[in-house]
Amino acid sequence: MAISKQLRAASSVSSLLALFLFGGCESDGLSPREVQGDDYAAFVSQITQPPPDLGEAAISSQPARQLSFPARIAVAQLGEVAPPQRMLDALRKASKTCSMVCPVNGTVDTDNRRLHRSLAEPQGDQMRRFARDLGADYLFVFGGTVDRSTDDTSLALADVTIIGAFLIPSKQIDVKGTAAGSLIEVGSGRVVLSVSADSHDRRLSPAASSTADELAMLESLRDKLTDQLAQRLVDQAQAVAIAK
Repeated sequence: MAISKQLRAASSVSSLLALFLFGGCESDGLSPREVQGDDYAAFVSQITQPPPDLGEAAISSQPARQLSFPARIAVAQLGEVAPPQRMLDALRKASKTCSMVCPVNGTVDTDNRRLHRSLAEPQGDQMRRFARDLGADYLFVFGGTVDRSTDDTSLALADVTIIGAFLIPSKQIDVKGTAAGSLIEVGSGRVVLSVSADSHDRRLSPAASSTADELAMLESLRDKLTDQLAQRLVDQAQAVAIAK
């Protein structure tokens, strides 16, 4: 009986070690579904190319339109079927900037794109066309990157005990994010405004709750970046309106 208890205790400790001694750095998009190759950098590179309904000569000969606010703005977050409600709400409150705010799908059908790459409509043109159909003047598209790491502190040896794993702050969690957004003229595909934001957070956590704490920090970071982008878009738009 005593041997059996010892074996169970040893097994529990081994499981804790396997679970909690994991560390390292990982990266995602601002949305976990914003993947490399269809991320913000790729989108901006594509959208700055002439749209399919305008040739290179035609778009270069068009005079740049004056930015005008309040404007009808469609919003898309890369990787998401709709942007966060907090983004839409923040822009709708800025009535001097936005007379209309509507969501646009920011996902990519990657399977269809692989099968029909030569025929697939570029993602930026899909969004721009949809925004135009909704009556929007501009399309605001945003994305970014989020890095996270969980590393042992000097108290990591306490994880070998049950009490230590649940009470001792043996993990240091770092999350860092950078986000950017472009305001695109729906008619021409020109990028007329660009905003960015960054944020960082660090926390000490017991091993047993480090995963949950990391997820909560990531959610908070993404919300903070979204709020910053919305505010900076409004600030830049208001600056343009004042300068006119």
